[in-house]
Amino acid sequence: MRALICDRLIGLEGLEVRSSVPPVPGPDEILVEVVSAGLNHRDLLIIEGRYQLRGAPPFTPGCEVAGTVALVGNKVQDFCIGDRVVAHVGNGGFAEQVTCAAAHACKLPDDLPIGAAGGLTVCHSTALLGLQKIAGLKVGQRLLVLGAAGGAGFAAIETGLALGAQVIAVTSSADKSSLLQEATGCEVIICNEDGFAPALAARRGFDCVFDTLGGNYSEACLKALKPGGTQLIVGFATGGIPALPLDSIAVGQVSVTGLSWGGWVAENRAGQRSLYEQLFKLWRKGQIMRLPTVRVSLEDYAIAFSAMQARSQAVKFCLSP
Repeated sequence: MRALICDRLIGLEGLEVRSSVPPVPGPDEILVEVVSAGLNHRDLLIIEGRYQLRGAPPFTPGCEVAGTVALVGNKVQDFCIGDRVVAHVGNGGFAEQVTCAAAHACKLPDDLPIGAAGGLTVCHSTALLGLQKIAGLKVGQRLLVLGAAGGAGFAAIETGLALGAQVIAVTSSADKSSLLQEATGCEVIICNEDGFAPALAARRGFDCVFDTLGGNYSEACLKALKPGGTQLIVGFATGGIPALPLDSIAVGQVSVTGLSWGGWVAENRAGQRSLYEQLFKLWRKGQIMRLPTVRVSLEDYAIAFSAMQARSQAVKFCLSP
């Protein structure tokens, strides 16, 4: 089979599409024929050796897929060959076939498009988990979303609006702001890292912050939370990992909570499918998955990786083997 292989942890230069030995599912696993595999910021980090969970080359990146079941392990009872599924696979998704634990997959309803579904599970599951289950976001509460035009940020906007929150988004350009306003109707702050704290000063009193950026943005957000508010630490797209002041957390009576979808699903397999089912309902209502999906071939991986690295396009990239 064809697969995108990372031979060296040096970024794009360490990647190559070539033939690989097809994987064989274990007793509790399924083999998925991949139709679409979502590209996430995590994939950029892992091929550079900068992700928390470091892969040992050679390996195939790609953690979320949609496809059809090609084989089932002898202990798997809830899937049959031919079923359409979405799945969280850890690594291995950027290939024609990938195995995953059956517990990490969910049947995709027939009325939802499989090509776009490859970009559903990571960003939207992260947003729903964080906002609903961890922060307990309620109708009418105020949500601040950083890195709003990225995959995770856009998913948080859509999810927050679906939960009935008042959403304010932060992005870096007028073009991205226009896309966000047109797609979601939310208020948008346009600023860079230096201008963020002054722009936020007049908008304090947030119940929740969805923080994908890190750096100086994170500390400024602490001061914008109301007592009892929650700051969800999702990622560090700016490259800076902040040392948040504990005195500000204590005096402000706020909470700072880490949010990792991959870490959560490893401990909560049963809850994973429940979240997926919620996402399917929101998708049917048109409340999520409004960010344009751009599918590129496996051989054109560099186009998608480079665009995500440059943060130049507000789209969700998926690779199609």
